[in-house]
Amino acid sequence: AEGVGVPSLARARPSVVRLSPATAARLGCRDQDPVSIATDRGELTLPLVITDMHDDVVWLPLNSPGSHVYRTLATVPGEPVTVRSAR
Repeated sequence: AEGVGVPSLARARPSVVRLSPATAARLGCRDQDPVSIATDRGELTLPLVITDMHDDVVWLPLNSPGSHVYRTLATVPGEPVTVRSAR
């Protein structure tokens, strides 16, 4: 099985982007739709999980499979990013 012998991989969860219901609706996105997060340095696209959280905030893992925020976007938490539907 995948991840056998590597405890951290056996527990790994898929990387996702999280948005509030209102923010997702404004972008025309539904759960599991691809969403792109971009800066002038790069872009990440991950599946959406709609989450009870503040509007106009995006959450994504900083460094996990498929999501390397520092390396790809060259940004830190709290900095503005562009968020759009990738459908």
